[in-house]
Amino acid sequence: MTAQTTPRVQRVLTTAEWMRRSASSPDLLSDPERLRAQRFRREDDRLDFIAAHLLAREVVAELLGVASGEVRLAQSCPDCGADDHGAPHVSVPGRPGVFTSWSHSAGRIGAVAALSPVGFDVERVTSGRSVTDAAVHVLSPGESAQVRDAADPRVAFLHWWTRKEALVKVGAIELDDFGATDLSGHPQRWGSWALSSWHDRGNDVVAAVAATPGS
Repeated sequence: MTAQTTPRVQRVLTTAEWMRRSASSPDLLSDPERLRAQRFRREDDRLDFIAAHLLAREVVAELLGVASGEVRLAQSCPDCGADDHGAPHVSVPGRPGVFTSWSHSAGRIGAVAALSPVGFDVERVTSGRSVTDAAVHVLSPGESAQVRDAADPRVAFLHWWTRKEALVKVGAIELDDFGATDLSGHPQRWGSWALSSWHDRGNDVVAAVAATPGS
């Protein structure tokens, strides 16, 4: 018997490519999203933020077969109650039970939509601080050893980093847990979450998804 899979739509692309082909309007953004976008000092970062949030609506719309304008996104923090960060909540009239997650990194964006909880992260390979600086704080000894032995240590590092970021987005771990979270012996699973990551050379990113098994 073949295991049943839950439908999922995911996209990774450059912000420039998204701007060339997308018909989504920034008018779809919520007031909290607009306020957050205005806080970015660099225009490129602002565009990445807007594109990623609109892409999240597009993948939800594609999954459900509706228009992007029907998709409403909101965020709320369970700790402080703020509406400008925290887990995303998707609202589509007459279509409960859909989830999304998105990410952006230095001109690259990505998003995923699924019918069960999902977390997503994307990181640009050729930008950011060195592996040596970051690894000591966020990798377990087993993960660090694999990074040191890898042909491309930065890509190897980002496979661990993005998986842990995806776990944060589904609430499985906290940012402060990175160093204590050891995925080296079981990179495809953490607790009840299935993990996957991949190196997209064309878009110069490593991306990862945390999802319920079968999704």
